[in-house]
Amino acid sequence: MSTRTEATENASLLTQLARRPVGKDPLSDVLESLVLHSWIPGPFILGTPWGLRVSNHLGWFFMLTAGNMLIEVTNQEGPLTANAGDLIVVPQGHAHQLRDRSGSPATPIETLLKPEHFEQHQQLVHGGDGALTFITCGCFIFEDMERSPLHKTLPPLIQIKGRNEQPLHYVDHLLRLIAQEAASYNPCAPTVINRLVRILLIKTFQDCPPRLPEGNGNWLKALKDPYIGRALGLMHREPETPWTVGTLAERVAMSRSVFSARFSELVGKPPLEYLTEWRMRKACVFLRTSQAGLKEVADQIGYESAAAFSKAFIRRVGIAPGAYRRLRDTPLIARPSRTPPI
Repeated sequence: MSTRTEATENASLLTQLARRPVGKDPLSDVLESLVLHSWIPGPFILGTPWGLRVSNHLGWFFMLTAGNMLIEVTNQEGPLTANAGDLIVVPQGHAHQLRDRSGSPATPIETLLKPEHFEQHQQLVHGGDGALTFITCGCFIFEDMERSPLHKTLPPLIQIKGRNEQPLHYVDHLLRLIAQEAASYNPCAPTVINRLVRILLIKTFQDCPPRLPEGNGNWLKALKDPYIGRALGLMHREPETPWTVGTLAERVAMSRSVFSARFSELVGKPPLEYLTEWRMRKACVFLRTSQAGLKEVADQIGYESAAAFSKAFIRRVGIAPGAYRRLRDTPLIARPSRTPPI
């Protein structure tokens, strides 16, 4: 592919991404409500024998452009084999190890990665003189993930398999754009990278295979349910509507009792408790990203008065809305920065 053709395709994809409607489905809605920080090092070039050990702090994604590897999450079932074209995501920062083969010693990744790998997008070369594996990767963290419905739903590791040793089309395009931004000296690059990584994760979670954690309260499984998924969509699209269990059940063509029981089983909590939690998360987004007054925020999420909203916010979040708004200038991680807190 010529440079001009590739640039044209990338510009077209960026235009499509910029026009993408945000918050039109519950998964996008939840991920948009979380503050994301991401960092992109240069490519990894790993010669057999090699191994990397990653501590349990940041989320990571790895895309094999050539070669293969074993990846194992600490305290989980045995290693998984990844081949060229596969995308691997460790979404919530579980400790894990990457190796060319079983038994290869694993070096802590924080002893290898230096600021220049992120700030100047330098390659990381590691391992022996044997066959090479090439990896494009990045690390990320969501603030306040533990309050999100995704927290107990996402598996420790997600594999999106490529086709014929090539990544899926959206993975390839997004990672090319991410790498281009990471290699640039554009002061807006961290913001653009965050947006692209967020879209990559949304797509990955949408394509997440059905081998999800078992038990009640699996939110991703609830999204796929033809009835409860529709109810979740209604709550997310119209948080200002004065929903009751009865009106939600009616909209999805279920009896009130059956709907309530099925919702509680799949989501892990009753419908109105989930709705209140989602309204408070939306309120946090409004307070963090806008200058809207408390009455306006209350109207947006279905409260009749600022006083009623403030009381509910304090009960759920633990501090008053005004105090929360003042905290928005002191995020968990200072930005902009191209170097992660490894």
